[in-house]
Amino acid sequence: MKFLSRHSAVRSGLEEWADGKKLIMVTMFFWNAESRLQRTAEGFYRTIIFQTLSQCPELVAGVFPTESPTKPTDLAIIAPFPVGELEEAFDRLVKLGGTQNDFRFCYLIDGLDEYDGDNQSYRALAKQLVRWSSLDGVKIICSARPYTVFRDAFRDAGTTLEFDELTRQDMFTFASRQFALHLTHSVPPICRDACLASVDRIVTRADGVFSWSSLVVRSLINGALDEDTVDKLEERLEECPDKIEDMFEKMLSKVDHSPSVRRWSNTIMYLAAYNPIQSALNALTLTWLDDASWFEDGNLGSFPFNQQPRPYTESEVVVKHAYARKLLHSLTQGLLELKEATCSDQIQYFRYSIGFFHRSVVDFLR
Repeated sequence: MKFLSRHSAVRSGLEEWADGKKLIMVTMFFWNAESRLQRTAEGFYRTIIFQTLSQCPELVAGVFPTESPTKPTDLAIIAPFPVGELEEAFDRLVKLGGTQNDFRFCYLIDGLDEYDGDNQSYRALAKQLVRWSSLDGVKIICSARPYTVFRDAFRDAGTTLEFDELTRQDMFTFASRQFALHLTHSVPPICRDACLASVDRIVTRADGVFSWSSLVVRSLINGALDEDTVDKLEERLEECPDKIEDMFEKMLSKVDHSPSVRRWSNTIMYLAAYNPIQSALNALTLTWLDDASWFEDGNLGSFPFNQQPRPYTESEVVVKHAYARKLLHSLTQGLLELKEATCSDQIQYFRYSIGFFHRSVVDFLR
């Protein structure tokens, strides 16, 4: 959905549809994040109303007729709007835009299945979207997992695309190539063949979720490289949970349970999840973990800033990057990984940073 919202062809097509009217594009991403607002009706309405009115503030008075602009604007004394009032306000907004015929609204809404509710809540939200999209001057593009409730609600509402079918061949190609790339002559042919034979099952179980299929492929590759038998590889595949969050839990459970390793693991994942600086953590951060005794026992004599600084040589950096990659795997089991800098002229010291396997990992860790 983010790709569509930024694509020039989408923008161009919508401008043509707007036919000279002011085009208002709004994006909303439901997400099972730390913030509950990211997945509730309140957060949904607040987001789309705010984004819309930010682009056409002249409609504010009509959308909130009882809120006088002469009233105090101190946010500390303004009570939050109940969800019912927000829903009514958005109804007025889209109708007002159509009545004035000065605007065209396009809403791109991602992850309806992440909405915090049950099937009845899903059905109610889907019906609202269908109703709004039937109004003059309103287009809605939304996405969700192929739940029956959404299939039924959107069946006759407009054009639908089954992305799990569109991406099926891509996932099949990705998995096959990964197995062929990593399972070379060092792996028994029978194990390599077993992994390749499992591709279709992986793609089917992924149900369109690329990150899930990538994790499963990675798990099987690791198993084959660790000399798992065919039966053991089959067991790995069967034991993979269907939900991505459960996959993350399973990966973390494989971290060595010794207190020192767990402490290091928790430290690096906490630093990555709650990174206090804007840029990603430098990969060399990992290589300082085993020098952190000054932090644990108060031995200030070995505190880094109390020692004479010396820059790493380029060969030292190469060795430390290799160590960091190995350490990152043992401490996070793939949740975090080294990301190579995109600048081709980047000096060796800044070549790698610590990144998340997938954007959902940061919310899982938090």
